[in-house]
Amino acid sequence: MKNVLKTATLIASLLFTVGGFTACGGGDKPEEAQIEESEKVDGPLDALGKLGDVAKAIEGASKQSEELKKQRIERGDTVPMHYEKLAEWLPASISGYEKQGDPEGSTSTMSGFGVSEVKQAYVNGDQRVDVKIMDYNSMNGAGGLALLGFSAAAEMSIDNSTEKQVGFKQGETIKGSQVFHKKDKHATISAVVTDRFVIEVSANQQEDMELVKKIFQDMPLNKMAEL
Repeated sequence: MKNVLKTATLIASLLFTVGGFTACGGGDKPEEAQIEESEKVDGPLDALGKLGDVAKAIEGASKQSEELKKQRIERGDTVPMHYEKLAEWLPASISGYEKQGDPEGSTSTMSGFGVSEVKQAYVNGDQRVDVKIMDYNSMNGAGGLALLGFSAAAEMSIDNSTEKQVGFKQGETIKGSQVFHKKDKHATISAVVTDRFVIEVSANQQEDMELVKKIFQDMPLNKMAEL
């Protein structure tokens, strides 16, 4: 089953690339939207059916993404936020955990391409939470290539003896994946917001996805979706 999912995801990524697709955005407020989880892939035929759903969404999503990029170019917003500004969106605190040092980050721009990244660790003894935010804003849209996998992952889910992966969407602007590794109790939620920001929240020594989901939901998703 895992091989089926990997194959389906690869084909989906190729479909996105051919269509010039980057993760779509919209004008909704994701903090007010419900998370819609994808259904588990049940065999090769079901995987092919999922690919059909993905293909149908490409045309509209591509136009939506291009419109967002056009709007940012028109208002002169063609470079990523500085990582120090991005750091303001990191959780100020996480219940039961303490910050481990200061946020770490960097901002790089070159020939119309830019990316910023900031991350912060939170600890409670041996327990650890890591939160990362990336901004792929750029004039030429090259960063969109790094976001295609999130769009594909949002369409499919898998559950086996070692991990449970659940794709999800939240409103029109967020697509991502929740992954729980059953043996080492490690939980991760990763998502793209519009066609620009990527968020990753991970935690060790977890029994489920609840902590990382709560941290993700408490982040300023509306502010990200507006840019």
